[in-house]
Amino acid sequence: MKLVCNKAELSKAISLAQSAVSNKSTMPVLGNLLFEAADNALTITGTDLEIGLRVKANVEVVNPGSVTIPAKKLADIVRECPDADIEISVKDGTKIEIKCGKSKFNIMGISAEDFPNLPAQKKDKSVQIEDKVLARMIKKTAFSVSNEETRYVLNGALFNVDGKKVRMVSTDGHRLSYIERELSQSMDSVSAIVPTKALNELTKILDNGDEVVTVYFTENHLFVEKNSTMLVSRLIDGQFPNYEQVIPKKGDVMFKASKEELAQATKRVSLMASDRANSIKFSLKDGSLTIHSNTPDVGEAEEDLEVEYSGAEMSIAFNAKYVLDAIKAVDTEKVEFRLSTPLSPGLVLPVEENADSKYVVMPMRT
Repeated sequence: MKLVCNKAELSKAISLAQSAVSNKSTMPVLGNLLFEAADNALTITGTDLEIGLRVKANVEVVNPGSVTIPAKKLADIVRECPDADIEISVKDGTKIEIKCGKSKFNIMGISAEDFPNLPAQKKDKSVQIEDKVLARMIKKTAFSVSNEETRYVLNGALFNVDGKKVRMVSTDGHRLSYIERELSQSMDSVSAIVPTKALNELTKILDNGDEVVTVYFTENHLFVEKNSTMLVSRLIDGQFPNYEQVIPKKGDVMFKASKEELAQATKRVSLMASDRANSIKFSLKDGSLTIHSNTPDVGEAEEDLEVEYSGAEMSIAFNAKYVLDAIKAVDTEKVEFRLSTPLSPGLVLPVEENADSKYVVMPMRT
């Protein structure tokens, strides 16, 4: 195999594919990228057996062929090369030579035959969705996915299509994020749990444009194609919790506040919350909100905010981080909280007509 490629294009393709490479596997080949050169195109593939990324780059193929190259070492070499064309050639099956300007590197690869095949792409069910819509839905839900391995079914976001609506939901048991959007036409019904890593890699592929992206689902896998990149990921096997039971249907106590002012006040008061519990208290009465935190032997903090308020007086405690995450996820100037009792979930909403997202934060006992 021998090819010549522009440094910038090669570096971009390697960076995308490398994010799927395994850093902990006992299989050495999973630390490599698969290079396949043919017909003046280079296909680079990385996988950790849970997720795979296949990226195509335009190159001059002198001799077609394939090999796997250590991902990190290759990325380091390409990054440090001067801004010139890079030549990669393979001798004796796995001896790789990289030339750029006056620099030359020799590294050992592994036979392409040892690299695992990605799952075959089947188009059992598909959903077409605008790039920017999918990117926004991931952004609004990925932050509240659980990272506890014992709660495996929560280690991803639910992707659900029913008729002409698409929804994404995530929860870690302490808070929940929900967003839904109308589709331009009816699509296949789909319900699948997409792992966190796949969500993170998708955000690198999507560019918030108007292009329509097609997402394919099989029983066990998700496939997404965007321009010269294809992502494949295992889906999480299991039953996602009934999220509709968690989302409050009403709130007798309601307040609206400036998103920025509420976020800043919450952040300041949380400085005096204990590192372990991170608890702050919201106290509402007479059109004002008092945010308070107290840690024995450390100190306390308090701040008052004027808010639009209706309902009875109430005090309720939250984890400061969860409240801040929900507030930051709202992309309107004002944010609305709906509360019921001090031990009932709080509902956080953007203040706008036809809001498409909502966030639930569980209270803390004080």
